[in-house]
Amino acid sequence: MPPHEFSPTDEKFGLALTRYLVQLSERIKELEIFSQSKLNGILLDQDRAMLIALFHRLAGSGGIYGFPSLSENARTLEGFLDSSQPVENSLLSEKIAQFCLECKKVVGKRQEDSFLSHFVDQSAPPLTPLQSLPLILTIDDDPMIRQAIRALLGKEARLIQGENTVDAEQLMREHSPSLVLLDDIMPGGITGLKFLETIKNDPILSKIPVIMLTASDKNADVLRGLAAGACDYITKPFNPEKLRQTVRDVLSRKPHRVILKLNDSRLIQNLSDRLSQLNCLVHTLKNGDGDIWDHIGSEFTIVIGDQDSLAIDDFLLRSTEFPNCRLLYLVNGDEVISLAAQAATVTLLARTDKEDDIVRRIGQILVSQRTNRTKDAP
Repeated sequence: MPPHEFSPTDEKFGLALTRYLVQLSERIKELEIFSQSKLNGILLDQDRAMLIALFHRLAGSGGIYGFPSLSENARTLEGFLDSSQPVENSLLSEKIAQFCLECKKVVGKRQEDSFLSHFVDQSAPPLTPLQSLPLILTIDDDPMIRQAIRALLGKEARLIQGENTVDAEQLMREHSPSLVLLDDIMPGGITGLKFLETIKNDPILSKIPVIMLTASDKNADVLRGLAAGACDYITKPFNPEKLRQTVRDVLSRKPHRVILKLNDSRLIQNLSDRLSQLNCLVHTLKNGDGDIWDHIGSEFTIVIGDQDSLAIDDFLLRSTEFPNCRLLYLVNGDEVISLAAQAATVTLLARTDKEDDIVRRIGQILVSQRTNRTKDAP
């Protein structure tokens, strides 16, 4: 079974897959009609944007339902259309025809599979949602993604859904969900990343954990999401079990411990406010509060210090005693880099970097720590 595929023996995904195939057939027809009617003349900007959005959706959903090649081809077409180069209509028409042919083969093969034969177009009545279950808000313009998430998480959470960031703000304020799954590129409002950056200073919305769940897979986008306060960043097509486990981890997660050993009171206050968005329990150590090691136990802990408040030599000597401790060290120069760069427990950051960069680095450390923990789990 491909790594991003729902298990065909799991009946709760059967209806979602059937609906996906129906919607995929509809999109094939849309593409064929468009190719026949629109590609005889000049490709207008609005038509080009429509095709980019359509292939972006298909790239995000295909692999989730077990069709990784469909996702890859859709992403290739999205990139072809999104480039700065002029698009030759005859070549585009040929590429769309090849893509539609592949999709038809996918639909035809899956409709013949015996395991789908007992699934009908009527869904079983939903279970009465228990108020004790967490409330998860999914914001995605693609109904195929929304139905996949409903099939995946519908038995362990109450689910509400929206299609853009306008819906996101309204539903977050109205329902105060336990978690938000947020797409990036959606019509009808600002992007998901821009929305996340906008709410990071909101006293209410910034406290709601957000997982970015998007086909925007560029490294700059990932770092931007973490800097804006996302507690995780998952790219489409996503592995269903990884998403389910990440959601469980976020909902059950204890606050991360962060110790600030800094002299800059403004930086301390700003970081304390921002780190609360990452579910961090921040403890500030001032002069006279004792050694940092008196405040570090067996729990995973991040220490943020600088040359004015923390001697890195002392940290490196003691760090082997505390394998779950990581140091984010703000430096003014390069005199300690040769020493500290050898330590896996130390991350160096220029003292002049912005607070967003510090928060982004902390987000990277936390995501890496969760990934390693998952790999080590039996």
